[in-house]
Amino acid sequence: MHRSPSFALGIDIGGTTAKLALVTSAGQIVARAQVPTGRKLGAEDLVADLATATGRLLVPITSGPTVVGVGVAAPGFRAPDGSGVVNVSNLPTLDGFPLRERLAAALGLPVIIDNDANAAALAEYRFGDRQGARRLHLVTVGTGIGSGLIVDGEVLRVSWGGLGDSGHVVVQRDGRPCACGGTGCLETLAAVPAMVRAAQAAGVGVEDFRALAAAARAGEPLALAAIREAAGWLGMGLAALTHVLGPERILLGGGATDALGDLLLEPVRASFARHCQPFLRVRVTFGRARLGNDAGVIGAAALQLMQREA
Repeated sequence: MHRSPSFALGIDIGGTTAKLALVTSAGQIVARAQVPTGRKLGAEDLVADLATATGRLLVPITSGPTVVGVGVAAPGFRAPDGSGVVNVSNLPTLDGFPLRERLAAALGLPVIIDNDANAAALAEYRFGDRQGARRLHLVTVGTGIGSGLIVDGEVLRVSWGGLGDSGHVVVQRDGRPCACGGTGCLETLAAVPAMVRAAQAAGVGVEDFRALAAAARAGEPLALAAIREAAGWLGMGLAALTHVLGPERILLGGGATDALGDLLLEPVRASFARHCQPFLRVRVTFGRARLGNDAGVIGAAALQLMQREA
């Protein structure tokens, strides 16, 4: 019997923006929208904004393909019962909030929630540039640093639902205080806010990351130095994680990677090579996430679509 084509709605909730997309089973985006987020926006208001944006996305397909459900990629750890996310240092309004229940009620569709890096890693494994690797480690660099490890097509999870929180691996003793409550976390040295802080401290006249990335692409030496400093810490952190996780391929994604490209990737690769033991180093390949900033929404949608495949 012929089955009508179906879509899933993917939602990727970030520290400043939530992206929405209707995604096919082949990982193709057919419509998209976005809404602002941020620390000042309440969780209930975010749900209302997402519902409004979803309604607009669905208008053109009311008599067409079926929307099978919603997948949500969010920061922090997935709650053990899948009801939401916890330990969300960059978007605390979602910490412990019953996001699945509220979204399902607002949208009238089933909802699955997972960590944002897990979702992005799943998308890259299924639709990206894994080059045949069975163990793929995706690292996203943006407002924070996240990572997901896919092994033979499945998200590797610890007891609380994800890979862990790679951005909070400690790489500097007695380092800068982190929003998570720790000190010296990788995020405090290698995420976008750290890059901007380092550039400003060096006298680069930039107000935000967009200006910093533009200055780096234009070849401004101090801007490039700030990027290389962050990349050095990131490469060190990835080497430490590789010693534990043993990936065959590492992909860098997230907003910083999209904006900087090889200006970030190459010094990360060089730092990784300096800090990783040779036996493992020669067994790991590096690349950029092919799906870019769309990986989160595509992977979120894939969470629902995979259920239909099972």
